[in-house]
Amino acid sequence: MRNLDEISHVSRVTITCVRTNITLKTAKLAQKHGVEMLIPFEPLSDLTNWDFASSWHQKMLPKLRDVYKGRLVVGSQKYHLAVVDYPNFDYSGYDYVGLGVDFDGFPTSWEKLRLAIRRVLDYADGLKKKYGIKIIISRVAFQPLPESMAIFEGYDEHPEEVKLRCYEMMFEEATGRVDGFFFYMWEYSVPTFLCLKRAGKEFIDRVERLPKRSERVFKYLSVKANFYDQRKRAAFKLGNPRLMKISLITFRHWKGTMEYHRTRDILYVKRLLGHKCIQNTLIYIDLEIALFHSTNDEFTVRVASNAKEACSLIESGFEYVTGEYDDGGKIFRKRK
Repeated sequence: MRNLDEISHVSRVTITCVRTNITLKTAKLAQKHGVEMLIPFEPLSDLTNWDFASSWHQKMLPKLRDVYKGRLVVGSQKYHLAVVDYPNFDYSGYDYVGLGVDFDGFPTSWEKLRLAIRRVLDYADGLKKKYGIKIIISRVAFQPLPESMAIFEGYDEHPEEVKLRCYEMMFEEATGRVDGFFFYMWEYSVPTFLCLKRAGKEFIDRVERLPKRSERVFKYLSVKANFYDQRKRAAFKLGNPRLMKISLITFRHWKGTMEYHRTRDILYVKRLLGHKCIQNTLIYIDLEIALFHSTNDEFTVRVASNAKEACSLIESGFEYVTGEYDDGGKIFRKRK
């Protein structure tokens, strides 16, 4: 999978440049308005990986301390209850860790859920001892799966009680072990899941009877939000976290790389992508070499003497180069 790594490296550089600028501007505003505690950025681990995110957080720390004098929080670090080995992440220098607890794939009993929460809190205790840092539970997310639905039996009529019981269990286990709570709701809701399960065919029939003003019944407000949602679902369903490294700009980089491979015309790629500076386009030469290991320019050449032959060559993937010559022929080429 070297190809994806090469492309995602460019995406990471773009992401971190944008994120760095926004983070520092946010910190300056927080300092200006006397904000006492700040989560200056969202975690990068979803878009890159834990090692890269950890390194970036440490590089940002002295820059943040220069412009902001309040308490800094590394926010919403996600720890799934089904995970046994948590990743290494350097929290040194920060004041708080915002610990996000994801209930993706519920345990099959309430007691197993309690044990899973304790495992996360044990990890939090280790962070406090190692880094001298404080812990905030900053996120509790729910995504129940069909194989774990036995735990919710008896809650069909009052599905909100499931979430309340989970919160209650979290408070029981975490109070005295963490330094604060800040919960917010997440897109996958236990009540919604149970209501859909209860409604069954009746719900589907009602959806199908809804008036359709477009091809879709439910519309995403943002193509970007739709993409990130589908990407997360695909990564979870296929068990392939590498899919989380793909962003919308990855497709732009792929198009630029393939166009340069096809034409070997860097100025054409510059115009196609709308770059103002050729330096921004030169990266596609390196990407093309990394992807295709290109070391030379070898072509198959054909000559068309009339329009019919020219059409046949174009349909076969040849591209027009130049002409006409004394014999009336026009030259076409296709990369070997």
